[in-house]
Amino acid sequence: VPRAVFSVGALQDNILALFSWPGLPVQPLEFVPAVMLISLMVLSFVLDKLCLWAKCCACTAIMAILQGLLVWATIVPNAEGWSGCRTRLGDEGLDRFRLAGSMSDIKSFLEILSFEVLGMWSNRVGFCADTVLSGHMCISVIFSFGLYELCWISTRKISFAGQVGCRVSLALGLIGLVGCGLVFDL
Repeated sequence: VPRAVFSVGALQDNILALFSWPGLPVQPLEFVPAVMLISLMVLSFVLDKLCLWAKCCACTAIMAILQGLLVWATIVPNAEGWSGCRTRLGDEGLDRFRLAGSMSDIKSFLEILSFEVLGMWSNRVGFCADTVLSGHMCISVIFSFGLYELCWISTRKISFAGQVGCRVSLALGLIGLVGCGLVFDL
């Protein structure tokens, strides 16, 4: 892979470079976690398996809390480097962090938390650090397991061949979707 592909100051990911296909649209794959979540929600309500829906939501909440704690406790630099971070945050974003750094700890924490919450609605990424756990991948995996468990429960009363066919085909489809998300780094 030519070095021109990577920005100055960015960390080079040789494994990802093996799987990069220029010009391939990955936007449809960004909807995979949402489709899995909505599918499980609808099917759980239709099949009256609300405990399964609640279990997947609880697991997702626990993973989000764990992800937040890991971001708070570790410093994992973003792959685009400091120059990319400055560009993405812009002058306004950098000024917000400079202001927050001069406050007391509790007030600073609340201010940075508000930056992140407001950033969800403004297309502005609030931090320049990668997370140890990918939110998209966690949601995809958790709700894939939920869909598979729902399939397992729902196919108990059909023939053995039908059970195997449904379960294997769903498992392969879910593995394919989650695998695409992993390869394309959602």
